[in-house]
Amino acid sequence: MNTLISSLFTCVLSLVIIENAISQSHRSRPVAEAHAGLGISPTYLKDKGEAIVMPVTLQVSLRLRPKYGLGLVAGYSVTNFRLRGTTNGEAVFLQNAYRMAALRGAVHTRHHGKWEAYGGIAIGVQHTDITVISGTITGINKHKNIPRSATKFYYSGFVGGRYHFTKNVSAFSEMGWGVSLLSLGVVYRWNKRTKCGGK
Repeated sequence: MNTLISSLFTCVLSLVIIENAISQSHRSRPVAEAHAGLGISPTYLKDKGEAIVMPVTLQVSLRLRPKYGLGLVAGYSVTNFRLRGTTNGEAVFLQNAYRMAALRGAVHTRHHGKWEAYGGIAIGVQHTDITVISGTITGINKHKNIPRSATKFYYSGFVGGRYHFTKNVSAFSEMGWGVSLLSLGVVYRWNKRTKCGGK
C-alpha cells in the first residue's frame, strides 16, 4: 500500500511539474539540449559488479523556461558480478545487460557565475537480461529469486550540477537511480536565449 501511495504521489507531482512547465513555455521560446553521459558506478555496485560496458546515457530535453526542463533519457550498461547462494557454496558468475528509458522533469536554479544546480524526478521503464557465465543459477534462485529477464516500471529522483564553458556547451555531474548512481557528461544547447549569468 505504501508503495502504491508513493507511486501515485510521484505521478501527481510529475504531472504538476510538466503542466506548469508547458504553461510557462508559451511565454518564451523553448531551448533544445542534447546530453551524453558516462556512468562512474553501475547501479548494481552492491553486487560488487565489474563494468564490461560502462554505463552510458543519451538524453534530449527542452528547457521550456530557464528554471524548468522536460526530457527523454535512455541508458545502457553491461555488468559482470558473482553471487554465492547455492546449497553447496558454489559461486555463480552472471552478466547483467541493463537498459532503461525515462521521462524526466527537472527544476534548475539561477546561474551562480558559470555554475548551475538542478534536481527532479524520472518515471520510466527498465529491462534486465541475466546471462549465466559459469555455474548454475538454479540454487541461487531458491534464495534470491533472480529472474533471467525482467521489465518493470520505476520512478526516482536525481540531483546534479553544471558548469558552463560557453553559452552552448556545459559539463554536468549527477546522482540518482538509473543506469548509474553517479554520472558525468556534457550538454550541448541550441538557441540559447540567456547568458551564462542567467540574465
